[in-house]
Amino acid sequence: MGHAPRRFLVILAACGLAACGRGESHPEAEHPEEAPPTAEVQPEDSVEAAEDPVPPSGPRTLEAQRGRGRVSVTEGSGPLIDSNAPPPPPGQTVHPHPTLHGSCMGDIPACSEAGTVVRRATTLEQVRDGLVALGFEVRILP
Repeated sequence: MGHAPRRFLVILAACGLAACGRGESHPEAEHPEEAPPTAEVQPEDSVEAAEDPVPPSGPRTLEAQRGRGRVSVTEGSGPLIDSNAPPPPPGQTVHPHPTLHGSCMGDIPACSEAGTVVRRATTLEQVRDGLVALGFEVRILP
């Protein structure tokens, strides 16, 4: 593709549309072999790189704590486990949550309240809002 198109873009970026005129070419761009050397534009400096952040690589996890109660919830279907509750009877299956999975341990009342919030939620944001309202310190990890 050559260096001329890249230099042309660098020159336009350097002078801006107001200085160079909209739709007009810069004299140096017409004869790239005569143009003075310019700094190469790095990918992190481009507008596209700033507008397209890298999407998260996997499911996010919410961690919350209130007193001794600790909650961990991750995106993706699976079981919700309260370590304070007895295990299900033999032969009984645990019904997975459709969009989240996780566990709670520590304080029995905190885990009971957190379990109610998580079972009603479908997103980590809903869990966060519900737990914050109950006095939990909450953070969502990428």
